[in-house]
This record gives sequence, C-alpha cells and structure tokens, in this order.
Amino acid sequence: MAAPCALFASCTSAFAPDEFVKLILGTENLPTAQHVTESVKAYDWHIDTKYYTADVNLCTSLSRTIGNQEFATSVQAFIVYFDPKQESTFELVKAWMPYLEQIEPEILILVCNNSSHTDAVGRISAQQWCIDNGFELVELNPEVDNEDEDLEDDFVETTGIKRIIQALHAHTWPNLILKQNPVIGSPYYRQLLKEESELKANEVKSNSKDSCDNETVSNNDSEKSGTGSHSEGESGHSAQGAPDGGEEPVVDGAPEGDGAPVVSETEEASTDKAEGGKKTKKEKPCKDEIIDNLLPDDDMALLASLGNEDGGEESFEEMFEKLRVMKEKAEVMPMDQRRAYAEKIAVSFWKAIGGDDDEIQGLEDLEDELMPS
Repeated sequence: MAAPCALFASCTSAFAPDEFVKLILGTENLPTAQHVTESVKAYDWHIDTKYYTADVNLCTSLSRTIGNQEFATSVQAFIVYFDPKQESTFELVKAWMPYLEQIEPEILILVCNNSSHTDAVGRISAQQWCIDNGFELVELNPEVDNEDEDLEDDFVETTGIKRIIQALHAHTWPNLILKQNPVIGSPYYRQLLKEESELKANEVKSNSKDSCDNETVSNNDSEKSGTGSHSEGESGHSAQGAPDGGEEPVVDGAPEGDGAPVVSETEEASTDKAEGGKKTKKEKPCKDEIIDNLLPDDDMALLASLGNEDGGEESFEEMFEKLRVMKEKAEVMPMDQRRAYAEKIAVSFWKAIGGDDDEIQGLEDLEDELMPS
C-alpha cells in the first residue's frame, strides 16, 4: 500500500470503527472502501492544510491484527474507542498492546464518549494508563465544567473529533508536500500583530517626548553652567590681579598648563546620572531571558529544536502533543507571563513550519511594561 495510514478500531459494539471515518470525512455515507487485508478496509483522505497537502488512508479493523508487512509499515497512527463504564472494553484496549509493539505507530489516541471519576474505569485511571503507554485520552462529548466556563483561557483546548483531526494534521506524514509562503489566517496571530503595532507606536511617542524633555533640561543646565563659570572667572581675575613674578596666571580658577579639564558640578552630576542609568539598564534582564525563564528546561529544548531548521521531523508533532501540559503550566502564571508564554510558543510554531521571520518580526519584542520587574 503506497499511502501511509491511520488505523481505527473499537472495543465495543456500540461504536463501529467506521464512525471515526464518517466524522473525519464529514459524511453519512462512506465511499467505496479498498480491502487492504481480509479484516482491514481503507478509505482515501486528502489532507489540505494551510501548510501542506498529503494523501492518507483511513483504515478500519474489527479484529486485532497487524495485517501484512506492508500494512504494518504504513501505519502511522492508531485510534481506538472504549467505554469507560465497561471495564471489559478497557481490557480489550490493553490486548492491542502486543500488536502495537510490532506496528509502532507514532500517534496513539484512546477515545471514549466522555469520562468521569465515577466510571468503572475512572478518569484518573484512564489518564494515568495513557501517560504510561504514550496515549492521549480524547472525549468525543466531554462534560462541560461550569466553574471554568467564565475563566479566561489563552490556550483554548480542542476536544472531540476536532482534536483527533488536529493530531493527524500535526503529524509529519512521509508523503506530505509543503506549501510555499502560507498566509497567516489565524485571528490570534492578527490580534497579536495589531497589539504589538499599537504598543510600538506608543513607545515611539513616549521616547520622542522624553528625548525633547531631556534636551530642554540639558540646554538649561549648560546655560547655567556657562554663566557660573564666567562669573567665577571674572571674580578670579579681580582677586588675583595681573600676574607678576614667577606666579602662573590663573584662568577660570585653574593654573595654566595643569592639563586637567575643568568639570563643573552640574556636568559631574549629569555624568553620574548617565552612568547610573546605563548600569540600571544593564542590570535589568532582557525580554528574551524573562520569557525563557518561564519555561522549564525540557520545553526550552523543544522550542529551540522547533526554531532550528535541522531540529528533526518529530519536534513539530511533539510540540502539539505537549500543548495540553503547557496549557496547565500557563494557568498558574500571572496574566502578563501567560501572554509571554503563549507568544513564545506561537513564534516557535511559526518558525517550525518554515514561516518568514519578517512576518512575525514584532512578535518576539515584548514591551517592557508587559514584563515582570
């Protein structure tokens, strides 16, 4: 079989594997299937995203099997359905593990209608098993927590069949064809660009005003300093009188030929102030360091690999799989740090799919007032 495939299975008669295909293709009537092996059927699926296109086979099986060698090699994803209210269906899922060890699919998803703590297979138990075995738990119709409905969330969690499609789209299919110069169509990106533009405009105005104020103060100080020096010079000449004998003439209170420039107290204060300002600016951590400090070492390594053209084919998919964990980390951060965290991830994703740096040039320079002191 030439095209790579995703294998769908079910451990309960209440949900047939073909239901997955209907939901993904968005149709009630399935097209004609290809018979890969005696127990495996395949349906064509053309993936067309903003970034790439690929032709994939959506395969279904009613029994545990790895098919033939060609089929086993082509399986890139395994999605299986079970009923948390029936522990026997969960045991059937576990019975797939020896077969999966032979197939070694990169995407593993455990699906149910919804999961709760009171089920025969509790939510925590199912999630822990998924973590231990490299699966992701997806609920087709998750129960909505009313307490969290009104909370602002920078990372909107995708659930149901959309999450399954999202995971398949995020996979690096061996036959994908990248598109050239993808267009930024996400409202999130457009809003970030708009806010960044407004912040930079305000910064320019603020810097311009500060520059004018500093120039005015500097001119006033220079005028006062010049007047004071002139008065001191006149007073010095009056007190010393004309030079006579071996005494050196005094000019503005300093002996001629001394070599030390005359520095007024105002100029010294100005110099100290300028030097102090530089030190304060140097001691303040840069914006990139502040954002990076928000991320643990494993996330930093993953973001670095995404920004690197030679980061490997698995980094992009790995980032998508870790979004849920990153979301949980962001929820405990203050609002300004959550925004910085979200922006860092967004920029890394853009670089990972080969986006032009010029199109996101403003996103990496967060404003000082948004950074924690």
